[in-house]
Amino acid sequence: MYRMLEGDVISQAELRKGAAFTTGTSAAIRLVRELYIQALARRLADGAMIEPGPLSFDSRAGVVCRKKDTDIETSVGATKFHQRSG
Repeated sequence: MYRMLEGDVISQAELRKGAAFTTGTSAAIRLVRELYIQALARRLADGAMIEPGPLSFDSRAGVVCRKKDTDIETSVGATKFHQRSG
């Protein structure tokens, strides 16, 4: 039986590979992408951690995504909209 190693870490290289699979449109690439994404989701469910870096994995959506820069994000609650008095 396959047993997950203690301290399993999904590297940024593995996430880049998963992101690269999203560009292919052939049936073979779609199959490999689906298997790869399922394997990432299974590893996360078994307690794997993601190596810090620009990429992340959303297991609910089944996609590798780029993290947002905190400098660019704005809080909508902190933004005030003013109406022009005309």
